[in-house]
Amino acid sequence: MVVMPDTDPVIDTVALVDFLNRRARDTAKVKVYPAAGLTLGLEGQRMSELGLILEAGAVMFSNGDQAIADAGVLRRAMQYATNFDALIACRPDTHALSRSTVMNAGAFAARLGLKGAPREAEWMAIERDLILAETTGARILIDTLSTARSLAAVTRAKKAGVRAACTVAAYSLYFDEKDVGNYLTYCKVFPPFRSDEDRLALIEGVERGEIDAIVSHHDPQPPENKRLPIEDATYGAAGVETLLSALTSLVADESFR
Repeated sequence: MVVMPDTDPVIDTVALVDFLNRRARDTAKVKVYPAAGLTLGLEGQRMSELGLILEAGAVMFSNGDQAIADAGVLRRAMQYATNFDALIACRPDTHALSRSTVMNAGAFAARLGLKGAPREAEWMAIERDLILAETTGARILIDTLSTARSLAAVTRAKKAGVRAACTVAAYSLYFDEKDVGNYLTYCKVFPPFRSDEDRLALIEGVERGEIDAIVSHHDPQPPENKRLPIEDATYGAAGVETLLSALTSLVADESFR
């Protein structure tokens, strides 16, 4: 299990990474690996002490669910990370386009009267991050992509020699935008459930080996933050408990061949 850095406090120091490693070693029944904050406080402004934190045992660096808007900050972090061959996980999102959205943008969102997150918010971010990885030589992980075009971009970059990998959340293989149904707040996640065409394309990407890992994207929220009008409910859902059952269900109904 990889512990993401968007906790309270943020995992962005040597001391916290060392604490997690020692606590996991002494008490955990599974292997636990800390991912550290790429920027201090995950604010996207100042780079963390990548070298020292990596030496303390972090397995990768991430800004959590907050994509870094400043390309200059991300480029400098990638350049510095190459000194240690550190892995940088990038959440593909252009916040200016996805801010305050509820679900996937499209006809179904329009029928529900909900503000949708356009797929191009993901596409633009992925292209930027892949270009920066290409020019800096950094190792990057495009974390939880959700569309067919996003996967095609990563696959194309890999073939061109970019040191890129990608993950997909299990729910992106199992649900599509229509599962939001009658304003179901427990289906409000980010990235959102996309079209069924995107879902099927991602399943095919798993089969072809183009997706490097399926992740739980575990982000449980308190009931009081979910039992609200869907526009006000928080993003997130439990994923660890359903990861295996969702994937075996896909195998059982022959979505995976």
